[in-house]
Amino acid sequence: MRIVRGITRLVRPLNCLLTAVSVGVGALLAGEVAWQMNVAMAAIGAACLTAAGNAVNDVVDLPEDMINRPDRPLPAGLLSTQIACWAAACLLTVGLALAWLAGTIPGIIATAVAVALMIYAFWLKRLGPAGNVVIAMLAAATFPYGALAAGNLGRSWIPAIFAALYHLGREVVKGIEDMEGDSRHSIQTAALRWGPVVAGRIAGLCLATVATIALLPWAMGIYNASYGIPVLSLDLLLIWWIRQLWHGRPPTRLSRRMLIGMALGLLAICLGEATLPSSPSQSPIQEIR
Repeated sequence: MRIVRGITRLVRPLNCLLTAVSVGVGALLAGEVAWQMNVAMAAIGAACLTAAGNAVNDVVDLPEDMINRPDRPLPAGLLSTQIACWAAACLLTVGLALAWLAGTIPGIIATAVAVALMIYAFWLKRLGPAGNVVIAMLAAATFPYGALAAGNLGRSWIPAIFAALYHLGREVVKGIEDMEGDSRHSIQTAALRWGPVVAGRIAGLCLATVATIALLPWAMGIYNASYGIPVLSLDLLLIWWIRQLWHGRPPTRLSRRMLIGMALGLLAICLGEATLPSSPSQSPIQEIR
């Protein structure tokens, strides 16, 4: 039971769930039924890849997590690194298999994502900002990945842009939170390169950009108030966080709280799509399976 509990905490189920939902939202933006079988396989596959990435990341980051995150399963002694590696390998295999079953394009995207996750964990993360950009792009890719599993890109570019900027800010915030352990292991995060105040302002600018452009689909008439109301709620939350980041006083474990913002963004897109009078137009990239 301890091992099961440890693996559950290792893979971070909430993150995996948000990934799967993002894939489903991407499919919805393609103008297709978001729960068709190939989309379901793509969503579960993406969740498995996220879980595998989290597991590999925790194995590689064990020295830093002994200081930064001692409550995580590996530093807390709930799991051995060997079990964590086996779990990661199984999840990676299942995730890639499901992605290829979902279609050729989803399979190619998932394989590229898996390679990028490994490069990030073993190399790019220690370069700081470059690693942050990679993670932001991978997070953004979940939406076009889901849309292409459904058959076309549709409007998946809308949440992809939001996700890239939001996750970039979140990654910078995580660097601020982990400064103590990162400084002892030569990880060059933005916070360690330029200081926590500058890093906080970089994160704040990313979030301020999200808060601004998130209103555009509503202002341009793409979506109605069903989208606008949750987006306004998200913007109020972002303004509060930006104010604290700008003054160098980010809330404790802000990166964890930012999962709420992701959920609000997904809700806004879903409500906006649900109240559209007609389906989005087809993208030039058509179904390839």
